[in-house]
Amino acid sequence: MGVCMKKFIFSLFILLSLVASLRAQEGWKKKNLFPANSYLSDIDMHNNFVIAVGEMGVVKYSIDYGNSWDIREVGTSKNLSSVCIYDDNNAIAASFEGGIYKTNDAASTWSEMNIFTDEELSSINYFGKEYGIMTGKNGFIAESYGNFEKWTKVDVDIETNTLNSLIFDKDNAIIYGEKGTLLYKSDGADWEQVDLHSDADFAGIVQVDDTSAFILSENYVGFISRDKGKSWKNVGILPATFSDKIKVSFMENSIKGIRLRVYSEKYHASQDYFSHNGEEWWEVSRSEGYIEYHINDLVFDRSKGSGFAITYYGLIYNATNHLIDQYTFEKNKNLTEINNVYLEGLRILDGANYSIYNKGYNGLVFTSNAGKIWKSSKFEMPTPKGEYRNIDAHMPDQNILYIVSNDVWHVKEGSHTTTYSEGYFVKVDENGNKLNFHKFENGGGIYSMDFVNKDCGLAHTMTVCHVTRDGGITWDMIVRPVYDICVNEMYMPKPGVIVSLEWIYADKKNQIAISEDYGKTWKERTCPYRLIKMFVYDESTILAHYEETIAANIIKYHIVITRDGGKTWKELNISNFEYPESSKFYVCYKIYDDKIIVVTSEVGGIIYTSEDFGETWETKKCYLGDKSRIIDIAIVDNEPILVFYKQVILVSDKISDVEDISDLSEAPFSIYPNPADKILNIETNDNTEYDKVKIYSIDGKLLLEGDYLTGMSINIEDLQSGNYYLVLTDKEGKQLGQKLNIVR
Repeated sequence: MGVCMKKFIFSLFILLSLVASLRAQEGWKKKNLFPANSYLSDIDMHNNFVIAVGEMGVVKYSIDYGNSWDIREVGTSKNLSSVCIYDDNNAIAASFEGGIYKTNDAASTWSEMNIFTDEELSSINYFGKEYGIMTGKNGFIAESYGNFEKWTKVDVDIETNTLNSLIFDKDNAIIYGEKGTLLYKSDGADWEQVDLHSDADFAGIVQVDDTSAFILSENYVGFISRDKGKSWKNVGILPATFSDKIKVSFMENSIKGIRLRVYSEKYHASQDYFSHNGEEWWEVSRSEGYIEYHINDLVFDRSKGSGFAITYYGLIYNATNHLIDQYTFEKNKNLTEINNVYLEGLRILDGANYSIYNKGYNGLVFTSNAGKIWKSSKFEMPTPKGEYRNIDAHMPDQNILYIVSNDVWHVKEGSHTTTYSEGYFVKVDENGNKLNFHKFENGGGIYSMDFVNKDCGLAHTMTVCHVTRDGGITWDMIVRPVYDICVNEMYMPKPGVIVSLEWIYADKKNQIAISEDYGKTWKERTCPYRLIKMFVYDESTILAHYEETIAANIIKYHIVITRDGGKTWKELNISNFEYPESSKFYVCYKIYDDKIIVVTSEVGGIIYTSEDFGETWETKKCYLGDKSRIIDIAIVDNEPILVFYKQVILVSDKISDVEDISDLSEAPFSIYPNPADKILNIETNDNTEYDKVKIYSIDGKLLLEGDYLTGMSINIEDLQSGNYYLVLTDKEGKQLGQKLNIVR
């Protein structure tokens, strides 16, 4: 490309705007799709300033005591474990994966602190502005006096991984943690260990009064100290509700007594307890407004009689204490959240346009600028007989959404309850305006849909296939002409071609059925395996898997492929794959560009790729966080994106970037000719000093970038006819742009 300028280069960037390194695997980036729904781990409050922190560096904060909330991301994919507010403007947050972050402007902006950056931290606690304690993995302890940005490590001989603290004043404090670890600091002296003759992890602690504290172990045993942690009394076992080990959700105290909540991780249930003195305890009945969710923390202002609770599911509740043994919780309505707890699927149009959805009605969320702005499409539907559930969603055009929903209701007749459903297809634009609506008349709900382009697609039930050739305006209903079958999956890889995975009840076998004429005629191939799921590359090539029970509770996976439409099958050689045969693990696979990709997620995350249809494999280990279930693999720019159940995706760093250029400032410069053919001239009309010149596609993909020279001309012969944006960046980084049209 000939260009009259100092430098003009192609650039590759990352798909989404949030760039964060992924531990233990170069070449992948971890992205949080919905920061508003991120799980929360800790909360702190100072006057009207409230901060909650959670997974992937998400901060939710309020500067008006919860009347309004903002969301920030501190710029890391690490999960924040603790937050501590120093005053009305300053706060720090820590990650259990290493990293400390600070704000000096009431949580509006954050930066990483250059202290202990590799330490894996569990808590930060501060007493006024006088004294702070930071604790973490491998017995890490640090102290701060008077300045939260200056910390000094404490040399103690302990190796416990999780530590937390309670501060009485700047000279007296307690540190507690795993394996019965307990330390105290008295009158400013060195830290000393206390042996309570217990190796159980401590679950939580609460300050009872100016000199007393109560601590609870994970096996329900309580201890109380009346001398700021020097000596302790075993006060026995709480009246246990659960048979397994417990965790503490919160502990609170007042002049009337102590309130605590414990929960069982095994049974996903919780129980509240109350004590006047920390020695005798009884269970507390739940009041109206009780939260069953796991409360990760509660912060309370006794002078105001209210506070805030955070849950494991990322919700913030207002907490009101009418009586010491009765809390009332109400969901805070001022924090805008996308109604999408878990992901069910992802559909990609290109690098800038894709939708994510769950099975709740109005749970469809989509973006047209690579995730920088997410929208939730809401549209009118007939009054349901029960409740609507989104079953599938596609994005055939950057401004069009296809949705399949089922109206599901239950009818009880005596002791028997029958479930009914009706299926609907809805076509809407990005603003939720309904463009087309269709009710499927087969008398049942829809399983899924698949569109090969904006016109041709299908939706199916267990026995019926609905086919459209005009984008869902009209549908042809096709009943599969086979007795006693159940359709498990159905796809349309090419216009008119339908591939169906079916179960034959009478023979207890699978079959692959293929039609090349929109379902008028079918070819059936019996499959020797009981397939669980398949991926259809075309009418000939299908990838699938089945399970084999080889002993009690031992299941082995097999991945098979056919390249002749189901006539013959071949087992792929996965003998070198790492996965535990003793339990199920999540597997996801796809074929793209004649390559097979298989991803497993129960052993830390391994990505297997093959370019010879499974003969040999290339293996890459990839850190998958908490081993969340992978639900999909999407392909962009011939590179994979891994989609997780928990609103997180992994993106290859080879994927071209797309930027949000929908809000460019009006540009005081001229470009001519426009429309242009081969040469584009730029002429500035003001005294602004410009630094860079860029050309973007209409969907925000950066195509060209280079230094700006006054009165320059650019050779654009390599760009195809179409609409583009030409953008100039000034010395302050402000972007100004104009639309460019290339016509040949």
